[in-house]
Amino acid sequence: MSRWDHAGARRAALVAAAIAWACAAAAAAHATSSDRTIKACLLARRVPAPQVVIYGSSRAAKLEPSYLGSLLGERAFNASVSSATAEDTWAFAHLAHDQAAPRPVHALWLLDVESLRPHRFDHSLLAMPTLARSFAVANGVIGPAAEVGHPRAPQTCSFTTSASTRYTADGFRTRDSMTPRPARA
Repeated sequence: MSRWDHAGARRAALVAAAIAWACAAAAAAHATSSDRTIKACLLARRVPAPQVVIYGSSRAAKLEPSYLGSLLGERAFNASVSSATAEDTWAFAHLAHDQAAPRPVHALWLLDVESLRPHRFDHSLLAMPTLARSFAVANGVIGPAAEVGHPRAPQTCSFTTSASTRYTADGFRTRDSMTPRPARA
């Protein structure tokens, strides 16, 4: 291989590396938050706190809290998340209770078979302080934290959604990639 071929190969590799770095940086800048992060943030922002909270997987996501609230005469919030587990419900129930204390919070938990199957703990719950405080780690084992009251979660939080996903302040996902688009005429 000639000296020119080596220099050309190095330049091509450098250009490819620069393009890969730029793509990775752009993807990170546009990364969307998980629905757990979004719902925890929206719940922390609710003032006054909801009196009824909907828990469950993405199947429960289409239950409109405003409709449920109008039927019950109470403020409602939809805390359902994708592939929800009992740990998700535990963490969100504690957050809802902390936000509403000392008033009780009613729950509507829409269970599905998948949520009851054995699974690994979702460590992303520990990455969010408002949800992590519901768990304790002892001897490398994650379990429920002691039942203590916490102050309200900070209302200053942020999240990013994709261009096709929209949430209302009460946790309802009004639009996502699975929402049917109207037919064009």
